[in-house]
Amino acid sequence: MGKVFLLMLALGAGYWLYTDYQASGSLTGKAYYEACWERANKKKGFDDPAPSTPYQAGQWKQCDPVARRALFANGFIFAGMPKDEKDEDGIRLRRVCPDAWNEVPMGGIFYLYVKDTEAEGGVSGIDGVLPASWTLSHWATKRWPKCSAERERQGYPKLVEKNDGTFGWEKPCPKCK
Repeated sequence: MGKVFLLMLALGAGYWLYTDYQASGSLTGKAYYEACWERANKKKGFDDPAPSTPYQAGQWKQCDPVARRALFANGFIFAGMPKDEKDEDGIRLRRVCPDAWNEVPMGGIFYLYVKDTEAEGGVSGIDGVLPASWTLSHWATKRWPKCSAERERQGYPKLVEKNDGTFGWEKPCPKCK
């Protein structure tokens, strides 16, 4: 019975790793950080930098989608400007979630991840070998620990990736009209 349990545990862990690596564009946390750090540091002005190789182009293309996928899968939401100064829910959401107007760079959330990770001295520990989506989830949860709970408390549904690669509400959002 114990061997069956261990086999089931190993199969479950293998499936989790496989699906998370797929969601991460097959990048580990270290490979993701290095590729996105290079892309962020080559950018000058508003033009995207030209990658040197096809492999590099593929990695760079994963920077923003993997970051969004990881954040949205964990229930994060980008907070916008409250409709008015007395909108307590909007103000509370901006305090605990990524602020789309003042905090998130125009190029994508991955720029913020790169900046924070660089300030910490790079990717360390197990974050370097696990899938990039796990590393980004870990970073976001440390940075905005109350975001998902506040989104849920306010009645916003989760954001999910659609078949065409865009992101949208998991179910209709009555608060978003």
